[in-house]
This record gives sequence, C-alpha cells and structure tokens, in this order.
Amino acid sequence: TSRYLQTAIPNDEVEQYVNFARTGDSIPSMFHGIFWMDQTGYYQTRPDRPDQADQYETLTGQMEWFKTFPHNLKGAAAELLVGFGGTWNATTQCAKVSPRSDHWTYANTTGMPGTGSINFLLGGAGFAQFCLDSATGIIKLLHQTCDFGENLPKELYQDTGRRLVPKPWGFERLNLAWAMTKEYDMPKIAQRYAMYRIVDGEGKRTPHYKAYSDFMRMRCWFAPGVNPKTAPHELDTECTSQGGFLINLGNGTQVIGQPSGDQHALRGGRGHPSGNDRAGN
Repeated sequence: TSRYLQTAIPNDEVEQYVNFARTGDSIPSMFHGIFWMDQTGYYQTRPDRPDQADQYETLTGQMEWFKTFPHNLKGAAAELLVGFGGTWNATTQCAKVSPRSDHWTYANTTGMPGTGSINFLLGGAGFAQFCLDSATGIIKLLHQTCDFGENLPKELYQDTGRRLVPKPWGFERLNLAWAMTKEYDMPKIAQRYAMYRIVDGEGKRTPHYKAYSDFMRMRCWFAPGVNPKTAPHELDTECTSQGGFLINLGNGTQVIGQPSGDQHALRGGRGHPSGNDRAGN
C-alpha cells in the first residue's frame, strides 16, 4: 500500500510530474507518453483538430463512418491527464493504475491551493486495469477492487464495458453500447471521448499540447453536464451566463498524487510543494 500527497502542479510543466511510460520501457508503445482526457470535446471546436475520419461504434455491433470525431459523452468528470509509467504486467498484459497517484491528474474544482480536487479523494476505490487484448489490439478498461488485497486474479477484474481504442492521435475512450443499454435498461448508443497524446515517449510535446494548454486557461467548461458532487461551484454565474460550468479553479495548476515521503521520485527529478496526505491504494 502506497500513500500519496494531493499536490498542486503547474499546468505547463506536467511532463516533470506525471509518471509516464517512455520510449524503451517494456510497456507497449501505444501507452507511451502523457494523455489528455478531453471529456468536454473542446478540441473538436478548434480548426487545428487532427484528422479523425474513421469508423466508430454506434449501436451494439454496428459501426458507422464519421468525418470528424463523434464526441457524445453526456457528462464530464474533472479528470485531466493519465500516464502509464511503471505499471505494466507482462503476464496479465495489463497496466495497473491507481487514480489517486502520480499517474492521474485532476482539475482543481474548489479553489483550495494544493488540495482542491474532490475527484482525487473519490478516486481511491481500487485500481484501473488497462488490459490489452492481443487479438484485437483494443484495451479493456477493467476495475480491480481493493476489497481482497492488491493481487486479485485477472479473471476477477470487473468489466463494465469501457474500452480504449488506439488511434494515431491517442485513444478513443469508448463506453460500449451494450454497457450503456444495460445501465439504463433501454437501448442506448455508445458514448465516447478522445484521449490525446500531448507528450510522447521521448518527453517531447506533440502538436496536441497547444489545445490542452489553451483548454487549461479556461475556467469555464462547456459540456452537457458535470458531477455536482465534485464541482461545488459549477453553477456560479461567471460561467452559467455563458452556458457553461465553473470548474477550473486551480489558477494555473492542477492536482496530482505525490509519493509520500519521497520528494525526488518523479521522472523529472523535481520535488513537489507540500500537499495534503491521503491514503493510496
């Protein structure tokens, strides 16, 4: 069991703090770098968005062609970045990531310096297991509970219909149509958002970094909905007057987990400022 400090880091220095997989690491290259979870679909509003014409799942077993990425996530979480450094298990073919660690970052939704992410506190109920299906090349995003210890057999991981489909620009993060139908007990189309590689395995920023950087300068998020439990100021008139939600209150920072007691455990060799101690997984 590890412990992490909830810590503020600069939005424009994330490659110094996020624990990401690098070129030459044993994990497959599709996991290399840092990925931005564009849950609001912001990048799709920009003329510099990448070419994403492709087939995408709509209904169960049905694929359709789209000229642009068909972002249709109904609610955005205040999650930002994910990296996969040191997480690969060659036996299970899974990358084991704690959402409350130095692999995952969140927007500061409360405005409290260093400890402003409610999502960070809620993200500790188990592990995310990113398991590669070698036959299809698709990654199953499974959930591993901590109820029976950290070494739970793979066959006991929970499958809730979440997938990552590798793309030239990163991943299509997909909620399968059958899973949506089961959850709502009526036929539902698949939901998706895009995850963009903003830093590559060499630690260099990609062309997608600028969209991420511009997004992080915005206090208002424009999405169909957010979880009000994690965004207490969402209905502030500053953003509702524009049709959005007040989410990003980090004043140039976001929240990550720093390994407790180790100020130099980061890839960039930098220590964090002091943070708020929370139990890890």
